[in-house]
Amino acid sequence: MMMGLVEFKKIIDHIKNFVHIVYVYNSNEPLLNPDIVEMIKYASQANLHTMISTNASLLTQEKSRALLSSGLGEIRFALDGLTKQSFEAFRRGGNFEQVIGNIRQFCQIKQAMKKHRPIVTLQFILNRYNQEQIADIKKFAKEIKADKLYIKPFILSPYAYNEEERKILARKFFPTKDIDDEEIVYKKENENLVPKRQPQRCPAVKRVFTVLANGEMVMCCFDLFGDYSYGNLIAKDFKSLWFSDKGKKMRRLAYKRFFPLCQKCGNIE
Repeated sequence: MMMGLVEFKKIIDHIKNFVHIVYVYNSNEPLLNPDIVEMIKYASQANLHTMISTNASLLTQEKSRALLSSGLGEIRFALDGLTKQSFEAFRRGGNFEQVIGNIRQFCQIKQAMKKHRPIVTLQFILNRYNQEQIADIKKFAKEIKADKLYIKPFILSPYAYNEEERKILARKFFPTKDIDDEEIVYKKENENLVPKRQPQRCPAVKRVFTVLANGEMVMCCFDLFGDYSYGNLIAKDFKSLWFSDKGKKMRRLAYKRFFPLCQKCGNIE
């Protein structure tokens, strides 16, 4: 399912006086949406900081120029390997030469257009195929003049995968050693990644929410199926949902990591 431009504009109209950052994607590829540039423009014209994360496979020269002129605040490029072998082993169906070429091209166009925005973030999901490339990805980020580098742990949330699926994927993708890097907040323990620290609270639930493609406003980006919904943000205004008794109770419980989803959450950063 894909959100349409009309529905997106209704949602922006409902939230623009209450938020200042909008991630125009969730667990998907935003460049698949033919209206993505118009969506970004509409949110930006409402004085909202916008961000997208993309695998860069669809990032043509024309699309790059459109994004650079849209008012986009930040773009995150998923580049999980600096060789064809390491990248394509992890990103099934991805084309290393195409992706890295598109990322380079976007950064070159940005510099040629003398744009300060969007901020360019390079994301690197650590796995056993790229675990020796941390120094290389830091060097590459400087080479393309990326503004930020995000070394992200490979997480297998129990909410998204059953136990057998996690074991299979862990054996295939988890790093074979611990990486001594201050940006990495997980450590390897047998066939699992475990947090170096385990927080008891979730401050994010008090200030963050996610809107699914059908307009359901949910309390957490990991809630892919709308199990923890405040209500539909296309049909109702933000205040009536966020400040409802139901909404307040959900946030109180989620702050203490009460729900099953909270206890399986892989996001501790």
